[in-house]
Amino acid sequence: MQEEDRNRYNILIDRGTEVFERERNNVSILKDRSMTFIGIILATLSISLPLVLFLRQIGLQFSNVDYILLSLFCLFSVISLVISYLLIIPTKSEDLEIFKQKRFDELRIMSEQTLLSDFLSHLKKSYEYNVSKYNNLIRWFEIALCSFFIATITFISFVIKNLIWG
Repeated sequence: MQEEDRNRYNILIDRGTEVFERERNNVSILKDRSMTFIGIILATLSISLPLVLFLRQIGLQFSNVDYILLSLFCLFSVISLVISYLLIIPTKSEDLEIFKQKRFDELRIMSEQTLLSDFLSHLKKSYEYNVSKYNNLIRWFEIALCSFFIATITFISFVIKNLIWG
């Protein structure tokens, strides 16, 4: 019977650690996507702004609506860029504290049942903290995406206005 319990505990610990690591990987992937998104935003800005300067140089006169559209484009692009930059800054995640000397000494004297309960409760607490942080990061990433889409639509409106109604 004790061998069955030990196997069940090992399975619980393995699954818990797997879920914990998967959440940590999700945060890492989100940070990679934010880096890629920053590159896209910078590329868009580096193509759009010289185009605007070229249009001014060839003699196109901008109306007040054009200035408003360009201002909105720049504003939403910068908002998206700043949010994306903030997402790639390393943030603290909750880890299991089992190897700090004081905590390790406490864990060594516990029985298997108490150790498992302690481990699982700390694993759950850490997981819930990290999931909450990940969901918050995802929400901000979605805001950055929406801001960038608004900026892109604004710039497309500027181009269409000047090509069709120029």
